[in-house]
Amino acid sequence: MNILAIDTSASNLTIALSRKGKIIRESNIVLNKLLSSEIIPNVDKALRFSKLDLKKIDCIAFGLGPGSFTSLRVGLSTIKGFCFVNKMPVIGISSLDAIALNVKEENVPVAVILDARRNKVYACLYKIKEGQLKRTSKYLLTDIDSVLNQIKGKAVFVGDGLTLYYDKIINSNKCLKVYDKKSWLPNAKNLIALAVSRIKEKKYDDINKLQPLYLYAHDCQVHK
Repeated sequence: MNILAIDTSASNLTIALSRKGKIIRESNIVLNKLLSSEIIPNVDKALRFSKLDLKKIDCIAFGLGPGSFTSLRVGLSTIKGFCFVNKMPVIGISSLDAIALNVKEENVPVAVILDARRNKVYACLYKIKEGQLKRTSKYLLTDIDSVLNQIKGKAVFVGDGLTLYYDKIINSNKCLKVYDKKSWLPNAKNLIALAVSRIKEKKYDDINKLQPLYLYAHDCQVHK
C-alpha cells in the first residue's frame, strides 16, 4: 500500500509518502511563493525521490484544516485532480488531529489551539493512548476561555494559538506542558498514521463531497 499525504492548511506545505507502512519520504516546505505553484512540483519531487509514480499511489490523505481559506481550496482542488485522473481514493483528516499527534505524552488531555483571528481560536481536545488518538471534544471555534473551561485537570498544549494566549494558558490552572514551535504545525506523516485504520476498513471519503473544515458558519461544513 502506497499512501501520499498532503496538508496545505498552514504556513508550510507538508508532504509525506509511505510504502508498506513505512514513511519513505517527508518534506516540510516554508512557502515563499503562491501555493498553487508549489504543490505539484513538490509532490513530483517526493515521488521521484521515492521512485514512485502517481499512478502507483493507492490512497491520498489530505489535511482538511481548519486554516488558510485560500490554501485549503487550492490544496483540495489539486488533490481532487489527482484522484479524478488516477481514480484513487481519498481520506480527509482534520489538521487539528495531525497536530495533536505531534504530542508524545500519553493518557493526559491534549489541547490543540490555533489562531482563528477575530479573538477566536480553532481548538480540539484529545487523549492519546498507545499511540491512538481519541477526540474528546468537537472541533471548536470559540474563545480561549471557553476552551480552558472544558479541560478537566491539566493538559498539554500545542498549536500556533500559543503565540497569542501563552500567558493566559501558563497562568491558568490547566497547563501541564506547552510544546514549542516545532510542533505547532501539521505534519503529513501524522495524516498517514491517522489514515491507516480507515484504509483497512475502506472508509474512504466521497471526493465529490469532500470539503475543507473551516468552522466559520458562513464558509463551511463542520465534520462532527
